[in-house]
Amino acid sequence: MREKKRIFQIEIVVALLLIALLWVGAAFKLENIKTQAQRNISIRNRVRLMDAIAVYRGDNKGRCPDNLEDLLKEHADKIHEAYDRHGNKSNAVKNGAYSKVFDGSGGWIYINDPADPKYCTVEHNVL
Repeated sequence: MREKKRIFQIEIVVALLLIALLWVGAAFKLENIKTQAQRNISIRNRVRLMDAIAVYRGDNKGRCPDNLEDLLKEHADKIHEAYDRHGNKSNAVKNGAYSKVFDGSGGWIYINDPADPKYCTVEHNVL
């Protein structure tokens, strides 16, 4: 009788360990899904900003905006957020050459330096 009780206790411990492993796996998977969703939101928001720049250029004889905030007047309702790798979001904008203003602090970089190969584009300011 004692042996059956001992086997039952071992089965319970194994079952609890399996449940714990499944729980950890599910939590890890959900975190990956959340991170991917945030990445997709940032990509979509970058496309929105690039579309607004294209419309601005069409309305201004091909000229790029001096800074990203110029879009807010007529071509964009707001500067949408970008997510960093930790899930923090920011709509802060740094204007300038990519190599000079990139610091990984979040938000966006609007490249308004004509000497930069990415002139007139928006990039994520995340590491």
